[in-house]
Amino acid sequence: MRKKTILILLITICIAFAMISSASAVDVGKVNVKSFGSYTVNLTNAPDAVKKPTSYGRSVKFVSSKSQETVKNTYNTRNLKGVNARYTFKTTYFLPSVWKKGKSLGTVESSAIKGNYLYTLVLVKHNSNKGFIVRYNMKILNKEGLNKSGDSAKNLRRIGMLYKNGNTKLSAKLTRIAKAVKVGPTFTTGHGQSLSLNPKDGNLYMWQDTGSSDNLKILKIDPNKIKPVKSYSFKMWNTGSNSYVRGVHDLAFDKDGNFYVEIVYGASKNLPTGAIKIYQGTITGNKITGKQAPSVISRGPGAYKKSVGQGIGINPVTNRLFILTDGAFYSMPINKLMDGTLTKEDMGYTILGTVREFESITFDSKGTAYLFVLRGSEILQSKDPYVGITS
Repeated sequence: MRKKTILILLITICIAFAMISSASAVDVGKVNVKSFGSYTVNLTNAPDAVKKPTSYGRSVKFVSSKSQETVKNTYNTRNLKGVNARYTFKTTYFLPSVWKKGKSLGTVESSAIKGNYLYTLVLVKHNSNKGFIVRYNMKILNKEGLNKSGDSAKNLRRIGMLYKNGNTKLSAKLTRIAKAVKVGPTFTTGHGQSLSLNPKDGNLYMWQDTGSSDNLKILKIDPNKIKPVKSYSFKMWNTGSNSYVRGVHDLAFDKDGNFYVEIVYGASKNLPTGAIKIYQGTITGNKITGKQAPSVISRGPGAYKKSVGQGIGINPVTNRLFILTDGAFYSMPINKLMDGTLTKEDMGYTILGTVREFESITFDSKGTAYLFVLRGSEILQSKDPYVGITS
């Protein structure tokens, strides 16, 4: 009788799990994207586009220290014609390239900030479409001095190398630091450059962009479990151009919970080569809406087909949207972007003095900018200088 009761219980649990699993996948169907016409903002005052370097740079002491860096890097805005928004980015954390059981953390594609937590999306290997999320407790890292130059700055990488070499017996200090790192389960991510926080509901989201078809899928990710808990499948039909929206890779949310997508276009009858359309959307329950920004940007900060778009981000304090490429980024006020009054004078142009590969730009609730770069993996921060823009 007891065995029968246990069997019934197991069957009940399996049925419940199956119901939860099926409920977590929502087929939204066709989403009609509102189009209010468009006009191109010609960025004739922008600096020259940044081209992809012949080879990406590395952190100054990454190789000589065998990744065990202790001196923070600093990158300043270059003094070039057209550059009108100045930043100084300085390393906050040197992040590990390996972790427990030799798990590689080197192929980071995007990052997000929520409160005291830094999240990074890591691919299992380059172009694998499989990955996982790593969460860092910044409050603990700062308490242990990892945000300052000196011997403590290398401790995340030091722990990673100890794990890789089979040494799991850590000192009390290193044990505290190790507990600040949580590695989530592997799931199908797609390219992975779209991890983003929705400040409105407190969840993380990202595209599961495994291809370039009309079929889109966005994942809702629990920031505590750091794994997908819901997926939305749909198509976005642009009613103005009578075509489906494709090539979706980037994602960012504003403070009101609206999401934004950047699409780069080739030359056409109506658009110049490298023109950027931006779409705004909402996710409410199981419903998704969308509309196209009437302001079309004539080109990105990088040369089309010669520099890779690396992501977008939104400052929740200034409500500006950032478009990132390697070595440079643009920014613009969202209200003017969406109401069709954006001009070239509203744009912020920044080029930094480095040829390292950029992966994401994100912001905390106070408006501080965080820039993720590779070789080795590190995140740098800067105060956002925007109180007004001077060209």
